Amino acid sequence: MNVYILGFDETYAGLIVGMMDIFNQAMVQCNDRDNFSSTEPMKVYPVSVDGKPILCQNNFLLNVHCAIEDIRQADIVIIASIHNVDKTLSKYGFMIDWLKEQYAKGTCLASICTGAFLLAETGLLDGKEATTHWSMSEVFRKRYPRVWLKSEKLVISSDNLICSGGAGTSTDLAYVLLERYMGHSLASRTAKHFIHDFRRVSQHPYEIYTANTEHNDRQVLKAQDWITQHLHEPIILSDLAKIACMSIRTFERRFRKATGDTPTVYIQRIKVEMAKQQLETTNLSFEEIAYRLGYMNSGAFRKIFVRWVNLLPTEYRMRFQSYDLKKSKTTFV
Repeated sequence: MNVYILGFDETYAGLIVGMMDIFNQAMVQCNDRDNFSSTEPMKVYPVSVDGKPILCQNNFLLNVHCAIEDIRQADIVIIASIHNVDKTLSKYGFMIDWLKEQYAKGTCLASICTGAFLLAETGLLDGKEATTHWSMSEVFRKRYPRVWLKSEKLVISSDNLICSGGAGTSTDLAYVLLERYMGHSLASRTAKHFIHDFRRVSQHPYEIYTANTEHNDRQVLKAQDWITQHLHEPIILSDLAKIACMSIRTFERRFRKATGDTPTVYIQRIKVEMAKQQLETTNLSFEEIAYRLGYMNSGAFRKIFVRWVNLLPTEYRMRFQSYDLKKSKTTFV
């Protein structure tokens, strides 16, 4: 089984080398255990478009096996993350036909992070689910409206097309591929060897919500500013509409057009982001945090938190809280 990881200048070397380490260790596991002895060997090669070494982030030069034109038989082609999407797509647009040819031969095409942009350029993702890094989701949606983007997911598989989210999800993608082609037992044992999380499912815990203020609707901006100054209070839609001097219906329409979110979703996500910061940087109970954000019912806010973070507040705090605060606290609330 031949696996080729296609890298571009300014990608992360660890992304490529890390996947190679995982696949190599899986082969070691095969050799060490009799019940894996019949597994077909997996050979993994880093490649570049032109066969030249890849100048990765941190000025790290990564040698490659060959150029894409030298690939004779590929079972899997993995497209690494792309640092400058527009520049790369413009420079390597000729690769679209090559990728389509590979897919037609039965090759599995996978992408990591912004590598999904190159995969989407082929049109093969049209009408299918895909994912990319959460920070590039809106750019992706506008550029490829026919692709059903599910940016909250870490890895999405549609037949012989697989996408993973940020560069860090290259690990998750490696285990998905191992499980698909070499079985669950081998994938699980390899993850245990490296002490890697197995079966992460969502990007939501890692997403940082940023309020969109890059628009010219002054009345909506006025309402956004008011929201920021009154996060400690219950915020009522009718009050926001009055501040913006609009009817509720007009305000909702204008707000969504300007920010990309409904007022309700916008308020929820801003408050959830504040709650995440408090969970990371203080030892306040979630009930106290909810109260400080204008929620009299912490249970209602907990449901909102889980909806956007995909973790319970206690789980989020355990994962992301400052290490010094963890040491100073005896129990989690």
